[in-house]
Amino acid sequence: MTKQRPICPNCGSADISRDATARWCDETQDWTLSGTFDDMTCDDCGRETNGPDWIDAGSADAEIYVFEIRASESELPRGWYVRSAEGLNGPFDEEWKADREQETIEARRKRLFNCCADNLAPDWSRFASLTVGGCKVDPEDPGHTLGLVCDAEAQFWTVYARDKDGCSEAITDCGARAEADQVAQELYTLSGLEIAR
Repeated sequence: MTKQRPICPNCGSADISRDATARWCDETQDWTLSGTFDDMTCDDCGRETNGPDWIDAGSADAEIYVFEIRASESELPRGWYVRSAEGLNGPFDEEWKADREQETIEARRKRLFNCCADNLAPDWSRFASLTVGGCKVDPEDPGHTLGLVCDAEAQFWTVYARDKDGCSEAITDCGARAEADQVAQELYTLSGLEIAR
């Protein structure tokens, strides 16, 4: 069974608490949980809920949450926030600024990770290096792609991550070699993986 974790349906935070009852135990000399209640509170946005959202515990949440913190709801300063797998951004003084940040995150994901599940960064610890290779549609099988072709024959370029055994995984596709080289440089900055030539 896959382990899951609860997150706030308003802001996506995993920092939620649940009301409960504890009773003193003479034997252990400690408080023992004796029951939980329906109400839960998000420690980040301060909202109460009786039903969190659930995600796989070992994976990043692909959702991007835009939410507002009002006075006295949270320890976070008042304003608009954007929470994503990339982190928490804010506060923004107006909702439209948070919406623009959400659009920026989505566009960046599509540019850097368009071959990855949910356009999210992979687990970089699985890889040893990055490389850029030309690709073209297989003329004998139009539903498939031929990778690592020379630049003169390439119809598009892919940034690959290579594991320690030399196997490659496509990270993102780009329309031009210069764009692929620029994306590879950004992925190097994010991952710390060297770019193999």
